[in-house]
Amino acid sequence: LTCVITTGGYYFFIDLANDVLIESLSRIAPQRIVLDLDFLTFKPLIALENCAVIIVLAILSMIKPLIKIKNIKPVKIIQTKD
Repeated sequence: LTCVITTGGYYFFIDLANDVLIESLSRIAPQRIVLDLDFLTFKPLIALENCAVIIVLAILSMIKPLIKIKNIKPVKIIQTKD
């Protein structure tokens, strides 16, 4: 779910950033006609790399706390409650 949201946000951000850049360019040079220009493009490889990084970070953030919890002996947990 995180990868889907990230990829969608990435695509939306690129589209929005292109609109902002084209609007800025048309204000700087009003005598020039800028109809359709892409400064930024959506590249699926970058989106896949982002998803891979997110998955690796999610797995690491799950495994490290589980290993720490596994190393705690139940006796210590009971003793700290008292």
